[in-house]
Amino acid sequence: METKSKLISGIISIVVISGIIIGGFYILGLNPEAQKTKVKIFNAGSLTIPLQSIEAEFEDDFPKIDILLESGGSVQCVSWITEAGKTADVLALADWSLIPGMDSQYQDYYIKFATNEMVICYTDDSSYKDDINNTNFWEYFEKSGVIWGFSNPNLDPCGYRTLMVLQLAEIEYGNSTIFDNCVVDHSDIEVVDDGLNYNITTNEPLNPDTSKIRIRDKSVDLVTLLQEGSIDYAFEYLSVAVQHNLNYITLEDAINLKDSNLDTTYNRVKVIKDNGEISTGKSITYGVTVPKIADHPDLGARFIEYLINGTGQAIFTNLGQPPLIPCLTDNYIILPTNLQPYCFQE
Repeated sequence: METKSKLISGIISIVVISGIIIGGFYILGLNPEAQKTKVKIFNAGSLTIPLQSIEAEFEDDFPKIDILLESGGSVQCVSWITEAGKTADVLALADWSLIPGMDSQYQDYYIKFATNEMVICYTDDSSYKDDINNTNFWEYFEKSGVIWGFSNPNLDPCGYRTLMVLQLAEIEYGNSTIFDNCVVDHSDIEVVDDGLNYNITTNEPLNPDTSKIRIRDKSVDLVTLLQEGSIDYAFEYLSVAVQHNLNYITLEDAINLKDSNLDTTYNRVKVIKDNGEISTGKSITYGVTVPKIADHPDLGARFIEYLINGTGQAIFTNLGQPPLIPCLTDNYIILPTNLQPYCFQE
């Protein structure tokens, strides 16, 4: 019995001593995780899943680097840098034009690296799911009991692109009531037109009638509402639908913001956001840069290389976001040299 007691006491002593040693490592900053270099990525919510895959590949090759992904609406991601004063080593957005829209103290190049298109997502429990299609969807949005959603146009490109899709639908289908019936009648969002071009204003508060419309900060936030049955339909990117295994309705190219050959048509719609910035309708193209205020610009450029090289191209293709091959940039000469082989000057 005495021997057993001594054995137990010995084990306890070892555990206690080990705990003290490990705790000392943490206090002294010798924790292996604490010793890793932190590389911060601000990214559009619709990029989260592919970037998580790229993160895994990157950290496997560089075990002393810890990639920290922070997602938000693309407009919101920009404001974290320009207004909140946060730093990031990579800025990856769902609308490339937001990058050159930043002051030159924050950016000096962009890289266009992937495309997408707008779709309408739904579930097996959505009302009228067997009747709705790409030429009548607005009629079902107006029906009693149907709730649909989109992201905040002041924070997220998918939000202002949703408004563009609805306005373009009026043009494509010759129905001047679509935007008013779906949006204006159920929120404080407004539209003014001159018979050819359309200016949509999204001043806060948007005041959506939540019995018809639900608005969330970023498009991927609507996925949860769909899955729990709080809404019947949501405007999303095709990639989000694919990545979350959602049912979806594809839209005509004239309204889905997919085809760069139709930019002249898309350009007829502008969204004037609450901060006064104007987003003009155009085909969906994602953009990325290393902000000039990055703490680790070289590592940021190395991460972008994984985003746009063969590894990234395969990941994006598999997840419903066709990569641009080659990528396009506005300032090839100042690109980090490791990125130049993947890019052409626009």
